[in-house]
Amino acid sequence: MSFPRSTSLVLAAVSLFAIQFASPRKSRADSYSIVGSWAENTWGFDGINASGDVYLQSFYAVHDYQTEILSRTGASEVISSNLPLTFVSDRGTYCSQTLAGFAQTVRGLCNNGRFTFLYSADGGPDTSLYLYSGAGSAQFVLSAPSGGILAMDSLGDIVFENGFWDQAYYAVNVTTQVTPEPSNILLFATGSLALCVIFRRRIFV
Repeated sequence: MSFPRSTSLVLAAVSLFAIQFASPRKSRADSYSIVGSWAENTWGFDGINASGDVYLQSFYAVHDYQTEILSRTGASEVISSNLPLTFVSDRGTYCSQTLAGFAQTVRGLCNNGRFTFLYSADGGPDTSLYLYSGAGSAQFVLSAPSGGILAMDSLGDIVFENGFWDQAYYAVNVTTQVTPEPSNILLFATGSLALCVIFRRRIFV
């Protein structure tokens, strides 16, 4: 099946815009917002999935299992169940990278082209959490988060703890855009309308 040349051009333009909007857009300099925290002696970190949902298990559940789910918006939901909730983990894999100025990297995670790591300036127990997205310089996130919890999903969201203070945090990568901005949607709509009008006039002239 073949389309007129004008129709094919319109379809090609629409397809290019659709691909751009359907793909997550990542900036070179990631920035973060802490949307949730919990006491580690009450809730245990169970994992994070590719959508940025954090799963916590209660240590004092009334039922067999009590799970709190934190979303990227900061909303939470507590679910009681007879069996543990199942989800596909997306917490990153342990890795290491050589970065200028960071000789004392304690521990690092890789996921979807990003590298997050704990750095010790003097080799002591106190560390700092940094994020490196593969372009530019590593971004400082928080000081002294030494401890056992460190996870990063494919969107760049990070779960970490502040070490001996027994508090854990969920920091969302606010520069990871999954949906297009309203201004871009308006630009796409008006541009597509203009193309349709132009090609319609060429067809009927």
